[in-house]
Amino acid sequence: MKCRRLTIIILFAALMCGSALAAQTNNPAVLDRDELFFTYAGGFASGGMTLIDRKGWIDGKEGEKKSSGWCAGGGLLADIYVRSVCGEFTWQYSYDATGDSAASFSHSIYAATAKYVYAVNPIWDLTAGGGLYFEGPPAAKEHGGAGLELVLGTILTSQKYELKFPIDIRARLGFWGQDAKSTRAGVGLFIGVTKKLGRS
Repeated sequence: MKCRRLTIIILFAALMCGSALAAQTNNPAVLDRDELFFTYAGGFASGGMTLIDRKGWIDGKEGEKKSSGWCAGGGLLADIYVRSVCGEFTWQYSYDATGDSAASFSHSIYAATAKYVYAVNPIWDLTAGGGLYFEGPPAAKEHGGAGLELVLGTILTSQKYELKFPIDIRARLGFWGQDAKSTRAGVGLFIGVTKKLGRS
């Protein structure tokens, strides 16, 4: 069951990312040899609300327990821009605190998203997109999970200092726990700063 859910999530994200890139590359102008890829890297902080619906063996019997709380953390990100598409990769260290002690823990979150970037003016962009996230150590296996991430936000740009400031509202929905019976959902604010590394 867990492998089946994970396969469906991966296929959905791959289809979504592929469609976004295809929309760019189907235009002959995009295939020009002078097409440039701009790379930015930096860090971010995030915080928000989380809801975990834990199912399985609880307090000596099969049951279900829902808990809500907050999550906060920070990490590293890398953005690759080509025309109006941004591919983003993030690593985050996060702590979740809920009313259920079994659902309060520290963990890493790895995410890959594709975002459409609409340029309002030279210093302000609007973005929307989605992708995948995976949870990992230092959380134990029973706290691991994966799912979909949806992103809606903006980017502020400092052309003088070659900086970008992504500010997003991010929502996550996926399975949680080693047996993949439990689910988790969350929404939060993401604020980052990146520096231009170069172009290719």
